[in-house]
Amino acid sequence: MKELEIAVVDAGLLSGGAWIRSLERDLDKNSIPFEIEGFRNVIPAMEAFASRRYDLIITDLHVAPGFGFEEDPEISRIIADSTEIIPYWKIVCHAISQARTPKSPNRKTPILVATIYHPTDYTLCQDAEIKVREAGATDYLYLVGDSLNIKEFIKRVKSYLPKED
Repeated sequence: MKELEIAVVDAGLLSGGAWIRSLERDLDKNSIPFEIEGFRNVIPAMEAFASRRYDLIITDLHVAPGFGFEEDPEISRIIADSTEIIPYWKIVCHAISQARTPKSPNRKTPILVATIYHPTDYTLCQDAEIKVREAGATDYLYLVGDSLNIKEFIKRVKSYLPKED
């Protein structure tokens, strides 16, 4: 089996790493070779998405643009036009849409968006699930800190991994 290439976009690499460590343990336990490349900001992730193909992209809903965002006209417009403090979810939607462009090596790569925020708890992103799916996300998962949710996270991730021939 080829080594799986997984990109993770999150300043805290998904809740301080607990979710990713759980995924790594599960993949190791099942003898699934993998490499996880982490990005703490959207700009370097978008640069990688334009040139490197991943088997799966996992992104938090709230990721800062990072240094150099001024060079991306769409991110600059999102920030300038926003009435929110920082419209992270809109920036993530932009990154997803960039991964879905016809020339992107990730135009068909599954993208799982995860968040610790539930729309009823965080009114600024009540329609975020709809918006990220419209941008091209494959799935959306609310991360809640219990073991059942970690199991659901791993189950969802594994459902999008390529199957062995």
